Amino acid sequence: MKVSIITILYISLQMFFFSMTMNEKRFCATCKFCIPGVELSGSKCLLFKYINYESEKKRKNDLIEYLVTGIENKKDTQVNHYFCSTAREFPDMCGEEGKKWEEDVW
Repeated sequence: MKVSIITILYISLQMFFFSMTMNEKRFCATCKFCIPGVELSGSKCLLFKYINYESEKKRKNDLIEYLVTGIENKKDTQVNHYFCSTAREFPDMCGEEGKKWEEDVW
């Protein structure tokens, strides 16, 4: 079985670039979803929201409406974003590995 030098070079380069991306550090400060805070530890993440409600019944109705329409009831509710540290703490959010991290191009 003959393997050309070009094939070997191609596979080697693919493995090199794959290993480079696997070792890339994903810092919240360099993520496009990061909202910088006064201090870096106060930064918030645009991806993860929670809603403050005045009453439990209103919360359920507004949550259902928000999930269906994507429109927030701004009179009685306040949408906040979780801190980046919280998002990195939980695996179902971003987790330690920064699963949802995307490079900020600016």
